[in-house]
Amino acid sequence: MGCDSFVFTDLLESRSKNLIVWSQVRVGLEVRMVRVSDGHMLWRARHVASRSEGGLPLSPVSLVVETFASTQFSSDREVAASVVDDALRRVVATIPDARSF
Repeated sequence: MGCDSFVFTDLLESRSKNLIVWSQVRVGLEVRMVRVSDGHMLWRARHVASRSEGGLPLSPVSLVVETFASTQFSSDREVAASVVDDALRRVVATIPDARSF
């Protein structure tokens, strides 16, 4: 293939928690760059990103508000993609300068 190195990606964690008044999405990634010639690991990074919505209701009104916020969050299909994007951006930001290899 003419590549000096390969990049491997592992999904460490992918879960969604939905409680009545609180919801959370978590995604964990590990990325490794390995030199083809000798299998030496050049770079490795991992990150777990999460986002949540809702909270602890302290009154009947806040129970309704937090339930609504949690339901809206858990039904938003863009949230998972956004959490994956967050994790990837943080991992990619750690890639060292090519001259250090």
